[in-house]
Amino acid sequence: MTSSRGFTLIEVLVAMTLIAFMSFVLYSTIRSSRAAQALSEDRAMQTQTTAAALDLFVQDMNMAYLSLGEDTTVEFKRTLFRAAQNGGGTEIVFSTMSHRPTRRNAHESDSCLVTYRLERDPENPGFLALIRRESRRLEAIDPELMPAETRRLVGRVELFDLWFFDAAKDEWIDSWDTTSIDGQSAQLPQLVRIHLVVDVGGHLAHFHSMARPHIAEPLNLLPATGKVTSFSSQGGQGGQGGQGGQSGQDGRNNQNQGQPSGRTPRPIEIPRVQ
Repeated sequence: MTSSRGFTLIEVLVAMTLIAFMSFVLYSTIRSSRAAQALSEDRAMQTQTTAAALDLFVQDMNMAYLSLGEDTTVEFKRTLFRAAQNGGGTEIVFSTMSHRPTRRNAHESDSCLVTYRLERDPENPGFLALIRRESRRLEAIDPELMPAETRRLVGRVELFDLWFFDAAKDEWIDSWDTTSIDGQSAQLPQLVRIHLVVDVGGHLAHFHSMARPHIAEPLNLLPATGKVTSFSSQGGQGGQGGQGGQSGQDGRNNQNQGQPSGRTPRPIEIPRVQ
């Protein structure tokens, strides 16, 4: 009769130790792989979000404009371009023609007032977020009092810095204000340089871009103030109804005789610009 020999207690303990060690190594590998994948996805998402925000800023900046149809007696202008250093970067507000209607057949123009600035990031405490604020109407009031839609574009921002090229001085400056009385009151910068620093997966990534406002000179767009009903000149009474018509008829009859005469033109509608 033969007897079978089993495992000793030491052999069982050694086997269990090896199994536990291999399980720990396998778990650590899987955990590291998932962490690396999550970090890679976060970096890709943050990079894509930052690139989209820069593209949106460049589109807004390229369509920035000023209008000559401003009331010089009021404190706030409807169209403006103002940028100054504020906290961790530049705060800028400007009028632009980059607005897109919110729905089909919406009675909205392409003009709006846009603000870019840094605020506290509600999703990432201790960081800043790049905020875009859009007012869909242009009014001669404080831009902060206008109804507007606010969007959080990029989170975990360390720096949002803008530089403006002044062609008249041939230099880059860090501020611009068309509401002042200096030489910037009637023009936009020729170029705008953007520097955005974002925390991407634990390290700081620097993003750079450039914008060129296409409408550098102010547009001669005047708001509707009424109708031009008549014009008067020497030899005519254009502003007095029937006499203006008679004067115009006399002028036409006297053209063959070389005698000048007044003429009353048709009323001219001045378009309203929002």
